[in-house]
Amino acid sequence: MVDILKVEVLGEQLSRKSESLAGLRPSLERILADIHERLTFRARTYIRDEIENYIPINEDLNYPAKLEHSADVVSETAAWLTYFWRRAKVYGVEDDIVEEQLGFWISHSGQTPTSHDAVDGYRVYMSCGS
Repeated sequence: MVDILKVEVLGEQLSRKSESLAGLRPSLERILADIHERLTFRARTYIRDEIENYIPINEDLNYPAKLEHSADVVSETAAWLTYFWRRAKVYGVEDDIVEEQLGFWISHSGQTPTSHDAVDGYRVYMSCGS
């Protein structure tokens, strides 16, 4: 959003139509400054709350159990995504996309999960929950 405001709206659009849109520049610059301030505040808050003040609990320190749990999540996610992409074909998703995704998830379903798989599984899980 910041880049769109900065580059496309303030840079390109207002410079082309400078006379008719000149009154927008101050408002857009305030919006851009507000976005910067909010992003900075959220980043500082996250760092303070989630990193600086982080106090691990016993489960956080039991790393072997966390890895086993991650492997289970990845396996479950791969199975769910295989099912999902098989169903996507029924609902008219383009065949080449479905085949590519099905091939990827089927090939991953029988392999030992890696840390990259855990991250991929987590991203899919988070995107489905939002």
